[in-house]
Amino acid sequence: MSATADVISRAMEDLIHAMNIDVHSAVCWSGWIDVLVEYSGALEGQLNIPSLNVALTRPVKTEHKSIKQHVSNHYSRNWQVEGHLVELTLCFDQNTVMAERLMWLSQFDDCLLSSLTIGVKHSQYIGQRRLVNLALDTVRLAMLEVDHNSRILHTNYLAKELINDKTISVNAQKLAKLGSSKITDYLSDPLPNEKVSFRYQAGDNLYECMLLYSTDELFAWSRKLGVYYLTLKPLDNSPNAKWLTQGFGLSDSQATVAGWACCGKSAKEISALTGLSVSTVYSYLKAIYKKLGVQSQSQMAAMIWPNIF
Repeated sequence: MSATADVISRAMEDLIHAMNIDVHSAVCWSGWIDVLVEYSGALEGQLNIPSLNVALTRPVKTEHKSIKQHVSNHYSRNWQVEGHLVELTLCFDQNTVMAERLMWLSQFDDCLLSSLTIGVKHSQYIGQRRLVNLALDTVRLAMLEVDHNSRILHTNYLAKELINDKTISVNAQKLAKLGSSKITDYLSDPLPNEKVSFRYQAGDNLYECMLLYSTDELFAWSRKLGVYYLTLKPLDNSPNAKWLTQGFGLSDSQATVAGWACCGKSAKEISALTGLSVSTVYSYLKAIYKKLGVQSQSQMAAMIWPNIF
């Protein structure tokens, strides 16, 4: 199941239960799913919504294959969200380190946004916040909700981490400059629903950022309109070296190599990115494989990625 499909699955399942929707009489749900699957393509055969199982067994016309049809090695992890089971599946094989990469949902990916705004008319369903946080943390996207005075109203777990390690500068619960005057300019003179994208360098890390001022209610738990959403995503989309040194006992150099390798980079590509020689990269990989008890790059990725979340 892809990250987006997983988010859609659990969001809809939770909403169905929370709103006491009779899926057998609500034929519109089946139509909505068909449109969604046709739009996203890669979701065929991946949605796991027990309440809608009958509606989803109907064939959907798409050329995309289910991820499990061509990937044999997959890892599943379960959570409990408001009493409901949530599953995330990561897939790996020898040719594709991550068959379903957890990529940045660029500019609030339409599929994810659609799944999360089903409950907008049901503003009392405050559990939606938990689904949003879990979805964003899963794809390693930090998000801050900020008012026009730069006061931080809400963050997800990853954003809190960036605040704690000073990547995001905060003063008295207010967002300070983030390496660009664009943020403060737009906070003082916003344009409704305009998206501002920029890059932000913090130490050795480069982040892709987006600022959106919304006059619409994006999420069910947004009680006020006219708030800002600031997102930050590591540009390389690789596991944080700090997590690898702490979680797997790797040295700083080994963690850097392992992080790039988990993104599917070859030894030559890692060499160009890090300045290490190709032979040194191979030497580090050999040592990492031995320490982790694996024999290939894909096995290493399959071990590292699930333990990050």
